[in-house]
Amino acid sequence: MKTVVAPELGVKCNFCHNLTDYSSDEKDHKKVARQMMAMVQQSNKTMNDLNFHEISCWVCHRGNEHPEHPPKKK
Repeated sequence: MKTVVAPELGVKCNFCHNLTDYSSDEKDHKKVARQMMAMVQQSNKTMNDLNFHEISCWVCHRGNEHPEHPPKKK
């Protein structure tokens, strides 16, 4: 995770993990990350069936904690 997920989100391990108990689910970021990883896995399964390239957290996050959103339309 530290070589893939953390850099793709621009965060350190403690963003999602309790560093004294990595298995703990006390942090909401870890719960959200688990859901996002399931979404990416499902997307990749679909993409594979369509012969598209695999995606990762980078597609949306681009090294940032939160994905950027386009400016709101006026």
